[in-house]
Amino acid sequence: MQKVERYIVYGTLIVLFVLAAIVDLTITKGLYEPNNGFGKTFEVIAVFPPYWLGAFGLSLISRFHPSKGKKSDRFLFIFFLILAIGLSLYGGYHAAKLLCRTLCYVPSTGIKLLIGLGLSVLIYPLSVFFAYRVNKGYSRNAFHLGVFVVAVLACSVIWMEIIKLIWFRPRYRTLDALLQVGAIDDISAWWLPFYHPQLFISFKKYGVGGEYGFTSAQIEQATKILGIGKWGNDEFYSFPSGHTMNALVCLGAASLGDVFPKLRKKNAGLIIRIAVYAFALTVGLSRIVRGAHNATDVLGGMIFSLAIYDLGETFLYRRFLKVYC
Repeated sequence: MQKVERYIVYGTLIVLFVLAAIVDLTITKGLYEPNNGFGKTFEVIAVFPPYWLGAFGLSLISRFHPSKGKKSDRFLFIFFLILAIGLSLYGGYHAAKLLCRTLCYVPSTGIKLLIGLGLSVLIYPLSVFFAYRVNKGYSRNAFHLGVFVVAVLACSVIWMEIIKLIWFRPRYRTLDALLQVGAIDDISAWWLPFYHPQLFISFKKYGVGGEYGFTSAQIEQATKILGIGKWGNDEFYSFPSGHTMNALVCLGAASLGDVFPKLRKKNAGLIIRIAVYAFALTVGLSRIVRGAHNATDVLGGMIFSLAIYDLGETFLYRRFLKVYC
């Protein structure tokens, strides 16, 4: 990232986050429309680009890892190939869960796995196709690019999960469903982070017979409204927005010019980054519309993900290219 871009993007996101924090509930209430087609569509579509980029990175590592002897090379090739396939399958399963939810369909685990297997075809073959389009003359660049995009994606997911577990903020749609079934009296009382002591270890408070008194009947009614198979921790994973964080991880695609010379045209990297920013904002808006996240969840996720990408590009990727290539 250039300094000017860094100042503009970070500054804008931080200002928007502060403003959104003041009117967070108002924004979410105004935009909430759970059956909106735009929200449903991007809930599923947003899954594919980050998983494709991760599988592409693993495919690059599998193909271009530094030689360490025939046996070692064969092992590393197969190891990273399996990781790429595994990530693609998980991405397909993730998309399948969301697709079933948008269709208000609660299938068995086996059916969901089959749907996920079909959707993974949109990830793995494409990642391998592009990985093998890279000329061998760019092998070092390709290896470092693969490490970079995989590391950024992994760090983003790990950080996201840690914050979600610690913050444990209920989703707006969850609060709305609980309100409808009479499990809570007022959304605003549950709205602010840490209104009740949260942390994932206190999840039992929100279960059947917990401290806050949700009955089994209320939980069953709420899950039907939400269109989910069962009541779980995921309903309290509002902050930060994982969809938005993963969408912004796709900024790694701005470095594709290092392995595809045709993408080295003037400002190609900047154009890709602008497209990713627009994509992340669109995904974030769709998450608010669906009631899965609030404006602060989306903007907070973008700030976290951008920082991880920026640090990775500055101190990992560019430094490795400068030293080894």
